[in-house]
Order: sequence, then C-alpha cells, then structure tokens
Amino acid sequence: ELKVLVIDKTAGAPPPSLLQTPFRRWLYTLYRRTWFIQAPRRSVDMQSVFSDVATITPEVTVKGRFSQYFDDESLKTIRSQDLDFLLRFGFNIVRGEILSIARYGVWSFHHADVEKYRGSPAGFWEIYHGDPVTGAILQRLTERLDGGIVLRQGHLKTVDYSYVRNIHSVYHESAAWPALVCQDIRNGDTTALAGSPSGSTAPIYYPPSNLQLLRFAGKIGWNRVRRRREAQVRQLAIGVVDGEVASFLEPDFNPSLQEVDVPAGVIVSNLNSVTVLGDGAIVFTGRDHLDDTPYTIFADLSFTEGRWSFVEKTKIRQNTSAFAAEFVFDHAGSIYGIFKSSAGSGIELYSLDPAKDQWQKEIVLIKDIDVSHPTVFQYEDRWWLFGIDNRFGGGHRLVVYYADDLKGAWQSHSANPVKIDIRSSQPAGPHFFHDGDLYRPVLNGAVVPRPHAVVNRVLSLSPAEFAEETVREIRPAAIAGPRLVTLVQWGDRTLVVAER
Repeated sequence: ELKVLVIDKTAGAPPPSLLQTPFRRWLYTLYRRTWFIQAPRRSVDMQSVFSDVATITPEVTVKGRFSQYFDDESLKTIRSQDLDFLLRFGFNIVRGEILSIARYGVWSFHHADVEKYRGSPAGFWEIYHGDPVTGAILQRLTERLDGGIVLRQGHLKTVDYSYVRNIHSVYHESAAWPALVCQDIRNGDTTALAGSPSGSTAPIYYPPSNLQLLRFAGKIGWNRVRRRREAQVRQLAIGVVDGEVASFLEPDFNPSLQEVDVPAGVIVSNLNSVTVLGDGAIVFTGRDHLDDTPYTIFADLSFTEGRWSFVEKTKIRQNTSAFAAEFVFDHAGSIYGIFKSSAGSGIELYSLDPAKDQWQKEIVLIKDIDVSHPTVFQYEDRWWLFGIDNRFGGGHRLVVYYADDLKGAWQSHSANPVKIDIRSSQPAGPHFFHDGDLYRPVLNGAVVPRPHAVVNRVLSLSPAEFAEETVREIRPAAIAGPRLVTLVQWGDRTLVVAER
C-alpha cells in the first residue's frame, strides 16, 4: 500500500544546457539532451497512479555541498504515516532524521557495483574500462556517503556493444528488488536490513569529458564488430578428464583433456544437456542438425588405440514435446527427463518407456515459469530443482524449487531469485557431493570472450535460505586445450563439454 508521495520539487528539470556546462563535457551534455533522454531514461506520466495518494513537498536545507535535511513539519507529517520504508528516487544526499523515520529506513538504488564504481553515469564506465560485469545494489541509506546497508545486489553481464541496452538491463533487473525485500520481510527474514554498512572506498566517477566520450564511442563500435566475429567461430567438443569431478576442487589439478571422436550425425553445438546415469550410461540431449527435431541419445564411450570414441546405443526422436529434454536422471529403477511444457511455460516430468523407446508424460511439476538449465537432485529428504529464470534473460537469475516427493507439490523458494550473478548462477552440470558437502558446477558467463566453468560450495540450503561460495574458477590455464563449460561425474573420470 502506497501511503505518501514525498515530492522533490527540483526533480524533473531538463539536463543542463551547453551554456551551463564546462566545454570539456559538451558532447556528453548533447548526448543527454537529445538521444539518450529518449531511450532508457525517458519520463513517464504517473499522475493516474498517484491520484489518490497523499503528497508532501518538504522544504529542504542544504548543508555542505550536497547534504539535504528535511524541515521539522514535513518530518512530523511523514512520521504520522507509520511507514514501513521510503524508496528514494529524487533528492540528493539525504541525511538526518528522515533516514530513520520509517520502520525499515530509506531505500535507494545504486546502479553500479559500489565496490568498484561510485558517482555517475550509471553503466557507462563499465563499458569504458572493459569490465565484463555491471553491478547494482538496493541499499538502506545511512549517514555515511556510499556506506549503505546492502539489501539486494546483482551482477549482470555488461552489454558492451550498447550503452542503452546495458542501462536498460540493469534498470529492468533491479526494479523488482524492493518487492523482493518486502517478500523477505513478510517471510520473517530481516537479516539484510540489519547488516553492516558497505564502507566502499571505490573511486568516484564523473560525467565523461569530450575525449572520453569519443573513446567510448570507438569502444562501442569495436565491441559490435568483435561480437559478430565471435558468434561465427564458436565450437564445442566432448572430452574426458582422468579424475573425478571433485578433483577440480584442488587448485593444482590441471589435467589434460582427451577429446572424444564424435560421429558426423552428432553436432556437439546442438547439444542441450549431458548427464550420466547410475549405471554409467551417458545421455545426450539436443536437436538433430538436419531436421531440428529433438532427440535423446543413450551412448557409451570406447577407448581404443589411444583415443575415445562415441558409441551410440539408442537414439530416441522425441514426439512428445517441442523441446529437447533439459535434464535426465534415474530414480527408483526408472529414467526421468525434465522438459519444458508443450506451451513453453512450465516444467514437466517425463519417464522413459523402455519397451517403446519413448518419453511418456508423468506430471506437470511447476506451472507458469520459464526456466532453463535445470538440475534435479535429492538433498536432506527433499527434492530440489535449480535453474535459470529466463524472464529477464542474461543467464544470471538463479531460482530454486523444492518438493518432499519427486511427483509431489513443488514450491518456490521463499527468496527467489536466490542469486543474481552472471559469474556463478547458471548450472553447468549436475550437483555432486564430496566429504559431506554439496557442490554445484556453474558457468561464469561474464568472461570475455568465452565463458568457463566454476565450482561453488553450497553453504546453506533450506526452503527459506540459500548461500554458496566459489571454491574454484577453472580458467583456460587450468587445462590443456579448450575451456570447460560443463562438468559431469562419470565413474572415476569427468565427462566435460569444452569450448574451443
């Protein structure tokens, strides 16, 4: 419920004119006053939304260069509203009693990684400096400048070929965060609100000079050319590593990759998933390179004359879904596949009919979601499904679902999305256990020009909690040959998908 609108009477003013701007920043001023203001920061008329909401236009006293303090009468009126929080969009650096007048304080966005970039403009300097990640935080303001308490944060892949798209990506992703924090509060989780201030000492950036803006334009142009070139040369390969997947937890484990000879009919770039069943059978899912029909291949690998070869056992052309299986696993003597629903919005469970070599639909596990790269496993008497929420794109929103029984009622984790990080969210193979701990192979999708595999250790997992840490990034130098993008345990070896 929106109780009160506190109006900044100086907000909404047009960008400064050239005469109000130092000559060295004229190009950026022209950019802001013309094209940019029509793109991600265009104004929207909200009068109909706020027509029934009480409004306050406080008198603000400026102390120092930027600090703003509200007048006593306005503070008294705002206090009478008994607010849960205030969400700041206007004003400058607000200080004083207003910061504590609402139950949970004043919340404010910072569209950058506050540990790297302070100041402005948002999303600009990441492209300028070639930073593969653009961050954002929602913070509870404190008296300390850039020292707020972080309530939600995310790290997205920098859209380095378009400033507008980079800004739009960060704005669009973070817009839902206040609602997610409210959801946490309703669930009784207020730990983030009582956190420690960030205390960032990152450099403060200012609007670019004319020369910097020209350099920036050159970087944008080059990044567009490079993006087209990289899209044309991407190739994947299947390989075998001598050593269990847990071996990759060791920082000095740098094995060689033994590439698998794949028959002409199996185009590795068309693979959707690779999993291994309990009996060691390898399951490849993807789409046929000739007619684009989904398939499931049950195969083995043969090692003869010093080389690994792909040995196909069964190939099932799927006629039950428009999608290839997202994940295959065995349980209680049956083989199951996770599919997107035929309508494309939801997750369905299929079982394999061995007599007919066909997938048979069992049940709709979760409705009205768009999740890719799912992994399903059992942990502490529950079934868990991890995957990437595609509604915002980008491969950075990790979502979790759970159920007491595989075919039971699946529920959304109370903190979904449990993580927003392009560097370590997207699953890159099945979970695995080692020395009693749960580990998760993931993909660092921020790496330019190619992603690589990462291994995370899950620190806590319950219907209301999730935390993990990265224990190793498997960078290209860690293995002879291409970089790894998928890790799957296969007996005492590791089956991998690698990118050349």
